[in-house]
Amino acid sequence: MARKVMFLVAAMLIAGAASVLAAEPGALLKSLEGLAGRDEVQIQVTLSEMNQIKGYGFVVNFDPAQYEFVKAEQGVDNLLGGGSPLFLTSAKEPGQVMIANARVTNGAGVSGSGGAAVLTFRRLGNALGGFQLSNLQVLDASGSVSKIENLQALDLRPREFGLDQNYPNPFNPATQISYRAPADGHVRLVIYNLLGQQVRTLVNGFTPAGAYTITWDGKDEVGRQVASGIYLYRMQADKFSAVHRMTLLK
Repeated sequence: MARKVMFLVAAMLIAGAASVLAAEPGALLKSLEGLAGRDEVQIQVTLSEMNQIKGYGFVVNFDPAQYEFVKAEQGVDNLLGGGSPLFLTSAKEPGQVMIANARVTNGAGVSGSGGAAVLTFRRLGNALGGFQLSNLQVLDASGSVSKIENLQALDLRPREFGLDQNYPNPFNPATQISYRAPADGHVRLVIYNLLGQQVRTLVNGFTPAGAYTITWDGKDEVGRQVASGIYLYRMQADKFSAVHRMTLLK
């Protein structure tokens, strides 16, 4: 009898743990770093823990003063499978992109997690804003529509200081240098030659938090074209300091 009671208690504990660990259907936004152009940001919408769905629709919200919508695609790991003829995009309202997708095959729906769309936006200046999901609705195999409330936003504000490798490199006649500041403060970005002599100051002053890209035209402080060779550029901000090398070819 005692063994039976212990078995029942164990079964109840396991069932209780399973109900606690059961994941809730939802969606999140993820930044696909390195896949878009330097003036663009690419984000993926991912659906999680879906149960027998045959379609979905949602809205991606953003600040139209900071981003311009470029395009939306299904993505290579779309939960419903690629190549759907019913993948639709609408961006008629400023700051909103509406996405809808559906399977046209008969039978059961799709369960699990996977991509819903990949969206590309163009940065307008010092873009700091994030992206939010809203009005996510899914269509199941029976034709019923349900709304999903578990939605995670994406914040693109820099979390730490950073200095990227210039692009292009080697370069002629100009190159771009990108850097990031997570908080307002003084930023200094200076170019040196290999002798340690200062060639050009690109940034030296108060800089609001954000991500920036600045162009060096290959000229010194007085506007003279510098010689071919290797140069160093150094960023200093708060306690952060970083140095990279770049090559000017003619």
